[in-house]
Formats: sequence, structure tokens, C-alpha cells
Amino acid sequence: MNRIGSNKTHGLSLLETLLAFFVLASASLLVIILFHSGLQRSRAIHVESQAYLIARETTEQIRAEMREGGFKSASDVAAFQRTYPYPEDTMFQVSVAARPADLLLDSSGQEREYSDTEKRQIKGSAAKVQVTVTWNSGAKTVRLVTLMAEAPRRLASVTVTGSGPISAGGRTRFDVQASDSDGLPIKDGLSFIWWVEPMSATGTVVPDRDTRGAEVVNLTRLEDGTLTSTVGVCKVAALATYENQEVIGYSPVINMVP
Repeated sequence: MNRIGSNKTHGLSLLETLLAFFVLASASLLVIILFHSGLQRSRAIHVESQAYLIARETTEQIRAEMREGGFKSASDVAAFQRTYPYPEDTMFQVSVAARPADLLLDSSGQEREYSDTEKRQIKGSAAKVQVTVTWNSGAKTVRLVTLMAEAPRRLASVTVTGSGPISAGGRTRFDVQASDSDGLPIKDGLSFIWWVEPMSATGTVVPDRDTRGAEVVNLTRLEDGTLTSTVGVCKVAALATYENQEVIGYSPVINMVP
């Protein structure tokens, strides 16, 4: 005898289908959001990298201009200040600020013995340059700050100033000024060696700590160690050294008197 049975067919209900579709749509939306966020972040990093490269490029351009002779004194620094849209991509705005920088010579052991007010300084031959690159209407910024040195110069002349007469045992101050081939004073990077150039008299030089000046005393030490004054005339000399260049300067004739 044949028996007829019933087969049950199982399938997804409408609710289950909608729930599966919702889960799939949510996952897809999350992937799209994450992908879009990643693209935005990648673009932001790329733009920031471009801004940094623009800042570095501008910094090197300013450095080259200064080294080629555009920066010979503190008054020249203002000429390097500028603001402009970057020519190759105007979404970036470039701003250059520059000002003279006075630096303390505190790298040597000798200078560490003195307070900041007593330390020797580099004045007028260094500039603090700040390059700022902005985009998104100034909402985003990259900034580079660096120190730059003045252009190399040719040491042309040395002038020693001071006058006599200098009496026995007395002393007189002398100062020195070095100038370049354009007649502009050289303020930093110099050292001086002083001496008395005898004619019919001589004396003793006592240089300042920074060698930028000296006192000349109408006394000289004999071989036996005794001090004696001289009568006659002499000159005071200073040898300037700058960037492997040397030039000697002389004072006018100085009278040594009793």
C-alpha cells in the first residue's frame, strides 16, 4: 500500500530578509565611511607634506639670497619679509618673517664663566627667519624657523683709532674697526691681535677680552723684569682675521712722553 506523506519546505521570512539586508547595508556603509575617511586622511597627509616641502624650498631660497649678498647688515633683513600665494599651487599662502638675531657666544668654556650680560655676542650678522605656509583659508599651518648667517665678505681695511700723548706709566684706549670691500663695517666673526709698532719708543698692549679694543700703557718690561717707560713715538697695530683673511691696521703716530 502506497502512503502519501507531506514535505515541509523551509525558507526565509520577510522579516529575516529585511534584517539580513539591514546588516549587509550597515556593514557596507561602515566600509564606505572608513574608506572615505582613509582617503581624506591620506589627502590631508599629502597636502601637509606638500606644505612642508614648500616651506623648506622657500627657506633655502631665502638662505641662497642672503648668502649671495643680500644680507650684509641688520638693516637688510627687512627686505626678505614677504607674503604671496605659492605660484605652482595657489591653495597655499607663503609668508616670510625675518629679523636680526643677537646670539651669545656661550659654546666655549671661557664664555661659560660669565653671565649672559657679560658674554660676548654675535650682533648684526645673524637673522632669525620664519617661513609659514597656510591653506584652507589659514585653518592649516606649517611653520619652519631657522637662523641664517650674513653673506661672506671680503676683508678690505682695518682702522685703529686712539691718540696720544701717553705719559710715563699712563694708558690710553684704542679701538679697531674692520670694513669690507664696500666700506661696510664687519661686526662679527673677527679676531684681532694687537701690538706696539716701535719707532723711537714702545709700550705694552692690554687687549680687551673680545679683542675689539685695547689699552696701551707707556711701560715696557726689560730683560731683568723691571718696568720702564719710554720717550719718543710709535704706532699701535692690530691684525684682523676674518674668514681666513688677514689685514693689518695702524693707528696714527703716538707720542710717548715723560
